[in-house]
Amino acid sequence: MTGAAPAAGSAWRSTGLRRGLTLVELLVALAIGLLIVGGAATALLAQLDAQRQRLADARLTQTLHTVADLAVRELRRAGHWGRADDGWPDESADAPADTDADADAGATSPVGPATSPATNPHADLLPAPPTAAPGTTHTTVPAWSYGRASTDHPDLREDRTSDTDEVGALRLNASTQSIDLRMAGPQLAPGPGDHWQALTDPGRVRVTQWRVTRRDHVVDLLPTCARTVCQAGDTTCPPRRVMRLLQIDLTGHDPGAPTRTRQVSRLVRVRNDEVRGRCPS
Repeated sequence: MTGAAPAAGSAWRSTGLRRGLTLVELLVALAIGLLIVGGAATALLAQLDAQRQRLADARLTQTLHTVADLAVRELRRAGHWGRADDGWPDESADAPADTDADADAGATSPVGPATSPATNPHADLLPAPPTAAPGTTHTTVPAWSYGRASTDHPDLREDRTSDTDEVGALRLNASTQSIDLRMAGPQLAPGPGDHWQALTDPGRVRVTQWRVTRRDHVVDLLPTCARTVCQAGDTTCPPRRVMRLLQIDLTGHDPGAPTRTRQVSRLVRVRNDEVRGRCPS
């Protein structure tokens, strides 16, 4: 038994189903794939570069904020003295004696001169006070002093002097473009013999501007005195309360990208107000 011969169209269709891709089709598919992969790689590289820039910006900003916060913390404590009570005159001896009570008790109350007040050894501060309110002064090397006494440590008792480890300062090192902190010094104003430590890494941030501006707010305390009229020629009268405000301005840039700059500003009030003058005697 012989089968029927296959039709011509059926053989053509069977041959067409087994037909592969041509060279042109392979090239087109390869080109499309390369375009997709290239676009994805470009987007990935752009995202990585943007992330790298964001990290550099964050590192630059964080470094400047850290320096500014440290300056705020130190300047806010300027003038602190653990023996502030010694700076107030002892006027108990100036009070009139109660003669009737003394006579009844058969004793007399000693009357002597009032004890002179001690001077706060940490009262000075740089920038210097303005010559007249509401003027301002500024400096690139702010300096301060405050007592570091501790009641728990016998070697850190408060005294009436400013020790070398109780003075501090900040400066812009022009050679390295870094902010340096003075760890110790013989006097308030920076000079020879000071010990400095760098706070910023020049390889990560270059500081280009550093300035502290001082503005004083003065309050007249004469109305609070027992006598409210100053004697003629008394230059120490009236007493005044001086509230010291300091503005910190700090600018830096990334060493790898000088156009990437950041500026940080802080406004701090010194906690320990300064009292000048005295009440009329």
